[in-house]
Amino acid sequence: MQRKKDLAFNDPLLRDAMAAQSKAFSARFGREPSTQDPVFFCWHSDTPRAMCELCFAEYERAIVAAAENAGIDPARALEIAGVDDPLGSLKTTH
Repeated sequence: MQRKKDLAFNDPLLRDAMAAQSKAFSARFGREPSTQDPVFFCWHSDTPRAMCELCFAEYERAIVAAAENAGIDPARALEIAGVDDPLGSLKTTH
């Protein structure tokens, strides 16, 4: 997944996302993440590792589905999330 823009480290949404991921990591693996662990980890793996292509596809598709359910333009939602739609979720929903 390619990000369209860099997020500011002082962004409150980014801080919230990082805190939520840290809690999810602890719940999933039974320990606090170390500096060597990926913050956004593969939820299909039993050991900490970076998100796999299936994770990215599910993430992208979830953004599109949530946008459609909310009546928001899916392309705009992906843009806001910083996703370039490399997996073609916009092409497979209609």
